[in-house]
Amino acid sequence: MQMNDPRLARGFDPSCQLTTPGGVLRGVGERVFPNGTIAVPGRVNDTFVVEVNPRLSHKITSAIMAIIVQEVVGYDVSFYEVPESPYVSERLSTVGRGVCTPTHVNAEVWPTSALSENLDVYINDTTSATVGYNAQSGIYTLKSNVNTALQGNPSGTPPFQRPRSADFWREFVQSDDLINFYSVQNTLNLSRVSKPEFCPDGTLGCKNGCSKNDACTAAEASGKTCLLVAMMAAINDPGYFQAMVSNNNIPAYFCFAGYDGLNQYVLDSMKQNRTIVFYHHEPDLFHRENRGLFTRITFPRGETADVAQSTGTFGELGYGNKTLNPVSEDAPLKPLLKYYSNAVRDNPPLLTAVSNFQITSLDMTYILYTYATVKAMGFSTNPVFDTACYWTQISLYAWRQWTDPLPLCTIDDHMDYTIIQTNKNTSRLINFTWIAPHPDNATLPYQCDGGFLTLPPPLQTTRSVAWLDRHFDTWKVWVNQLPACERIHYNYSIGSCNNKGERFVGFFWLLPRNDLNGSYECSGGVSLPSNVSIPCDYVPFNAPIYSGITALAVIIMISLIGFCVTIVVHRARSVIKRAQWPLLLLIVIGGIVMCAYVLVSAGEPSDAICAARPLLSSGAFSLSFTAVFAKSLRVYVVVNTKASKKIKLTLWRMIEFYTVIVAIDIGIILTSLIFDPPRPTIAISNSTSFDGTIDHVACHASSFIFSAMSIFWKSLVLAAGLYIAVQIRHADEDFQETYWIMASAGVIIFGALLLTPIVYFLDLTATMTFALRSVILLLGTIIVISLMIAPKLHRLRKAIGGTATTYDTSANAATNKLSSHATSDHTDANGLQR
Repeated sequence: MQMNDPRLARGFDPSCQLTTPGGVLRGVGERVFPNGTIAVPGRVNDTFVVEVNPRLSHKITSAIMAIIVQEVVGYDVSFYEVPESPYVSERLSTVGRGVCTPTHVNAEVWPTSALSENLDVYINDTTSATVGYNAQSGIYTLKSNVNTALQGNPSGTPPFQRPRSADFWREFVQSDDLINFYSVQNTLNLSRVSKPEFCPDGTLGCKNGCSKNDACTAAEASGKTCLLVAMMAAINDPGYFQAMVSNNNIPAYFCFAGYDGLNQYVLDSMKQNRTIVFYHHEPDLFHRENRGLFTRITFPRGETADVAQSTGTFGELGYGNKTLNPVSEDAPLKPLLKYYSNAVRDNPPLLTAVSNFQITSLDMTYILYTYATVKAMGFSTNPVFDTACYWTQISLYAWRQWTDPLPLCTIDDHMDYTIIQTNKNTSRLINFTWIAPHPDNATLPYQCDGGFLTLPPPLQTTRSVAWLDRHFDTWKVWVNQLPACERIHYNYSIGSCNNKGERFVGFFWLLPRNDLNGSYECSGGVSLPSNVSIPCDYVPFNAPIYSGITALAVIIMISLIGFCVTIVVHRARSVIKRAQWPLLLLIVIGGIVMCAYVLVSAGEPSDAICAARPLLSSGAFSLSFTAVFAKSLRVYVVVNTKASKKIKLTLWRMIEFYTVIVAIDIGIILTSLIFDPPRPTIAISNSTSFDGTIDHVACHASSFIFSAMSIFWKSLVLAAGLYIAVQIRHADEDFQETYWIMASAGVIIFGALLLTPIVYFLDLTATMTFALRSVILLLGTIIVISLMIAPKLHRLRKAIGGTATTYDTSANAATNKLSSHATSDHTDANGLQR
């Protein structure tokens, strides 16, 4: 995690004038030379900055807090080592020293009246609370000195009038025995405890490292002596204990030796069996290392309000004069405070840990004892950290309540994921990583516990990247339980047409398991459907039905070609000539074209087939039916003009009429093939055999205009032909051919009526449609040809077998116009057969 504090970005600038002298910044990743100088400065930005003061309890407490914040909460921690000063809260604020040397917490602050004034200045930028353990300062003496005074030896040096209690302040007032016992003259070495650097002249009434109260001045004026109180430094409980001793009328010197100097002086006095009264405080290692060797001198116990009257001054009127500080009561047990910046409030996990941080007095006693043990063993290069680390390891019961329990590991809050496309781009692979992995093992989380103990295995899915991005809440649960199999999890493939006119539909899982039994991306739900077969949209050329139809069509075509040859060979015979042999030939050719159309109505659609089908179908209809229509029309004209003596309709006039009708129909088809040719077109529709779609291929033009024109024209011709055929139905008395013309037209119309529902309305398979259509077309072709040709061939056979048959000597002229010169057949005046 990163500390959210904008002060850090511009803090600790060496050019800042408010940088605390002696302060040393220890950033994250700092490297130092063996002599302790900084080789590589550490990183401070985005870190939690802990202020560290020289007191041992302060150092260890700060180290414990740093370990919890770093290892449990997850913030990097920097240290700002600085001598004790009254600027604690200012460095925590957003102004002044808070800009130059921003800190976030001071884990141990001794609340003195003088310091409180500075702390309260920045109360809006800071928060304070008890750190858990208490502190108490006081005046101490050696336990051995107390025992000596209790003996009250009148012959000792100096002598005691009676036994004295050296651990009670009143004994110092009622008699000079204890004053003489602890006098300046009896001290070990006054120069060792009078150090001006710890109390400069003019500070707290000091002169040459010592201050003196007014009681001592009066005592010396009457030839008496004063006791010596060894002090630490002017900053330690400033003025309080000097005023307390003075206001209880105890003559005394107060000499300052510093923390280390005082401790060593006390130890040396104890070794040489000398007397000493000294200032000290607890908790402190000095008391743990010398447990049971010191006794605190009891002074009057006062009220909190009385203690609060301390002004934090002494010697206001000068060296040896009366103090204006009114305090006379002993210092009470004081709860130590922790101060932290309000910037911590912007970091909720950190705020919880810092605000709940508590170390009891019993724990602090044990911590100091542990430190003394670690230091005495001599193997530790950093006994402060080792002590803090050891206590943290064995004291889960103490600090587990300081932080909120780590949340359960979830995909939403603690994991990142990446979506990788597979090589064939058929599926996606979702890989998971921890947002904050453990520094020593990236597969483990660092900011959560429980839930997902390890990263989920990669999740494989066929869903698209866009779908995965939009539906995170849907698929995140799949890492625990695969979704039920649905239609989306499998697919199918449709094969090409086989010789049975079927297409094989095979179903398969999109992500099949190795044994092909089931899918990697789902479980349960629907089963994989069984493979099915669906009918083709066309009849393949290798289908048995096509082979049968082809054989039939070829036989018919060969027969029709034989008819054509017969007609052409015997065109000069009157039975053929009088039947307008060119029209008979066109009817037979139309039948051949119809057989060709039947052959191309199968097979997979292609550009050639799509173009051939309308051309051949229209050609077959136009060639055959128009010829029948022309013959019907000729009969109709003759029948309806009997009153005329003679009407000559030349053959070529009928051919011209025939050509116009056929040309219009074929012209429409050719125009469509040029401007809007039908092409193989694939259409998609839902299947009725399975859950899916099928691709249908068929010949389609982009517009229906030309098809509509062709159908309209054929409908006109068909209607006209039907009308004429009906009109000549009674002409059989005079014209034998009307039977066959009427029957042929009826067959064509009946065939059209049969084909219309088969092609446009009935939902039949391609094979069935092809078979029915082909049979109807071929059968209709055979019937029409038979009706129109068979009678002629029968009469031709009889004519060839008879002896009275003659040839028309003007055969060539018969091709240009019809006449009634033949004698072998019965003809009317218009040359029509009867």
